[in-house]
Amino acid sequence: MKYSTLGIQFVLAIFLPLFGGIYLDKWLGTKVLFTLLGLVYGFGTALFMTYRDLYPDSIKKKSEEDEEGSKPSSSEAEDSTTEDCEPPSKP
Repeated sequence: MKYSTLGIQFVLAIFLPLFGGIYLDKWLGTKVLFTLLGLVYGFGTALFMTYRDLYPDSIKKKSEEDEEGSKPSSSEAEDSTTEDCEPPSKP
């Protein structure tokens, strides 16, 4: 029951931007520019949404690792010296 809407979500994520691109091509008089852009955008979105639904833990772990990686550890903060903060000497 958890994945019952996955197919509908996949199809809508592809076809809504596709039909929007077809409409824009007719309205603006372009040949297939917006149709192809809509198709690529929709397919990428559908793949991302499917991956996000099938593997929710991997995305959460990756975002947590990114947050931890951006913060300096306490040992790194203690190792920093004031030499890094001094302006360069004039020649």
